[in-house]
Amino acid sequence: MSDSCLDHFRINDLLSRYAQGVDRGDVAAVLACFCEDALAEYEGGAIRLHGREALQRFISNALTGPSTHLISNTVIELEGETARTSSSAIACLTREANLVKVRGLVYETHCRRQLNSWRITKLMHRSTWQFAAPGGALGPFSPADGLPDRTTTGGTNVEET
Repeated sequence: MSDSCLDHFRINDLLSRYAQGVDRGDVAAVLACFCEDALAEYEGGAIRLHGREALQRFISNALTGPSTHLISNTVIELEGETARTSSSAIACLTREANLVKVRGLVYETHCRRQLNSWRITKLMHRSTWQFAAPGGALGPFSPADGLPDRTTTGGTNVEET
């Protein structure tokens, strides 16, 4: 694999690790994606944070409920030891009771290579659209939830009657 292909792979992996860290509420995993002196701008710059300590305070308070961030259409421009990315994303947020907010997002990042990995030096987050719908986070599955109870017999799903 060429160095350029490997760099693209590693940068995409970095963005995926950021999104999964946010979705799991794993502050340490999110912070591991950033350089020590990183700058983050959320909601088009309305929230500006500088350094991992400021990021840690913000992220610890922001990750208050289950979410799903799907990042796609990432364009990566490599410039030696640095890179710029632009990605589209959809975020499903369950931070309010009985409500799911679905947002279209744009993430732009500046990244820097550190040894054999990449870290974010600047993250810019901007919401572009949103809607809300009734819903919420799911708890453990229970047949009492009105879903059919399924058992497995001989590799075939059988619905009990």
